[in-house]
Amino acid sequence: MTFGQNSTDLRLNPEKNKVYRLRSSTEQTIVQTVNGNQQTIESETSYTISLKMVDATAAFIVAEVRFDTIATKTNTMGKIST
Repeated sequence: MTFGQNSTDLRLNPEKNKVYRLRSSTEQTIVQTVNGNQQTIESETSYTISLKMVDATAAFIVAEVRFDTIATKTNTMGKIST
């Protein structure tokens, strides 16, 4: 069995009233055995968010965050959900 995870360090120096867009995509395959039967689950997820900087101090930031797109597709034993 193989496990993998990549970390990302995101650093921004956002300007007030400017909108930044971020996109994330994930693909995952899970193979498991339940009561002696092997099951495979495949999933794809992607989303896009917009981040608008409103205000900031040394202790915190105020920002508007919007999910522009959320898309998921899951295949569980031949049943596909989107």
